[in-house]
Amino acid sequence: LTFLGELTNHQDKAKSVIATYESNIQKVKDAIKNQQPARVAVLRATGKGVTAETDEAVTASMVKELGMTNVVASHLEGTTKDKTVPYSLETLTADNPDIIFVVTMGKEEEIT
Repeated sequence: LTFLGELTNHQDKAKSVIATYESNIQKVKDAIKNQQPARVAVLRATGKGVTAETDEAVTASMVKELGMTNVVASHLEGTTKDKTVPYSLETLTADNPDIIFVVTMGKEEEIT
């Protein structure tokens, strides 16, 4: 975001957006600090199917930043640079996450 601000000569706007984001993240962290971290699955639905996001993907990285646990990580061997991985409904059921986020990609008619 800083780079885009510099590129478009809107550095002040970029700094403002970043500060607002960081402030909101801190508010959420403060609000949930005394709670048990939620176990979360972040699913990405596309016209080709459904996969699970790793911490390399945007939504799952936000989940991690908020202190939640991405249940998909327990199925990964070592580190991965992949943003998504195959993830079956059976595994989702067995993992039994507290929260399931569904992120969509593609044209609406391809996803529904």
